[in-house]
Amino acid sequence: MGACSEPTGSGRRPVDASLLVQADLSATAVMTVVVEVTAADIPTPLVFNIPVVDRVASGPVTIPSGSNRTITMRAFDAGGVETHHGSVTVNIQPGTNPTISIVLMPLTGSVPIDATLGSFAVSVRPTVDTLTVGDTVTLTAAILDASGTPVTGQVAWGSVGPAVASVVSTGPQTGRVTAMHPGRTTVAATYGGTAALATIVVPGWYASPSGSSAGDGSRRPWDLQTALSGSQGRVQPGDTIWLRGGTYQGSFTSTLNGSEAAPIVVRQYPGERATVDGANAPSANLV
Repeated sequence: MGACSEPTGSGRRPVDASLLVQADLSATAVMTVVVEVTAADIPTPLVFNIPVVDRVASGPVTIPSGSNRTITMRAFDAGGVETHHGSVTVNIQPGTNPTISIVLMPLTGSVPIDATLGSFAVSVRPTVDTLTVGDTVTLTAAILDASGTPVTGQVAWGSVGPAVASVVSTGPQTGRVTAMHPGRTTVAATYGGTAALATIVVPGWYASPSGSSAGDGSRRPWDLQTALSGSQGRVQPGDTIWLRGGTYQGSFTSTLNGSEAAPIVVRQYPGERATVDGANAPSANLV
C-alpha cells in the first residue's frame, strides 16, 4: 500500500470512466483505503490508493468501459489490519461517468462505511453540530470534480427532519440551519447526484429557577410549571426537559403526556444540582 493514487496496471484510455471516490471515515479507525478494479478482459488488476485527509477518503479512479467490472474497496487501520471490505459489479458504458455506491461492511467493530464513486465529490463542514432551539449555524459545502479540482456550483440543501432543524440556501455552496425542536436529524448537501451529510443535534428544553412562562425553553428557559405543562403543546413525547441548577420552590403539577415508546424525561442538567422545595405545598401536587 503506497501513498500514490495512480493505478497499477494500464494507462487511461479515452473510454475510461473517470470517477472520484469519497467516504466518510469519522466513526472508524480507518487510515488507508484501497480500490481495486478487476474484470475478465482487464489482464492486470487496477489498484488505487485513496488519500485520507481529515477523516475523509477522497481520490480519483479510472475504470475501463465494459461489462462486469468488479470494484472492490478495502479499508485498513494504522497497523495495516483490514477493517472493512465491500464490492460491487457494474457495467460501464463508453463515455459515461456513473454514480456508484458501495457499502464497506466491518470486519472488526460494527460501523459500516458508505462510499460513493461519481463525477463529483461533495463534503460539508461542520459535519456535526449541537444547537439549542432557535439557534442557527451555516454549513459550507465543497465540490471536487473527478480530477480532484475544486468546482463552484449550486448545491441543493435538504433536511431529513425539518421539524427538528430546517435548512435554507444562503449561497451557491452555503446553507443556514435553524434548530426548531429537540431531536436529531441529518442535513444533506447534494450536487451532481452526490450528497454529503451533516448531523444536527438539538438536545432538549430547559427550565430554570429564574425562568418564566414568557421564555422559549431554550436560551430563555421556562419556569418549572410552564415546562411541566408542556408550554402549550411544544413539549412532545420523546422530548427531554433539562432542569438547570438551583432550587425550585412551590407546588408543581405535571400535565405532560409521553408514552412507553417515547417518554418525556425530566432530569437535572449534567454537572448541576436541581432541588424541588415543596415544603409548604400539598403532597398531591408535588412533582
